[in-house]
Amino acid sequence: MRGFALSGTPRAWLTHGSQIAVQNARSYFGPVSARVSSDLNRGRIIAHAECPSERRPACLSLRLPHPDGRRAAWVDGGTYDPATETVTVAPFRGQCGVTLGFA
Repeated sequence: MRGFALSGTPRAWLTHGSQIAVQNARSYFGPVSARVSSDLNRGRIIAHAECPSERRPACLSLRLPHPDGRRAAWVDGGTYDPATETVTVAPFRGQCGVTLGFA
């Protein structure tokens, strides 16, 4: 089963220097935490997510939209889909780190 985190993230929330943090949010899969930092002066958006429950999803998708609508030039830690601006981590083993790079 697939899990989604931050699926409704507005672009404005990821302007340079912004951070998003969710701690132990209740979900079908158990408590979920996520942290996203925007470092666009260095061309990056960095995300960490965890769901330590035994019921965690098999894969996790994070929506990380660039504030100006730009597409990532590279990704570390998952597979990027430019159409949906999501990174999918599979298999998801309870925690992950993802970095999107923009040229």
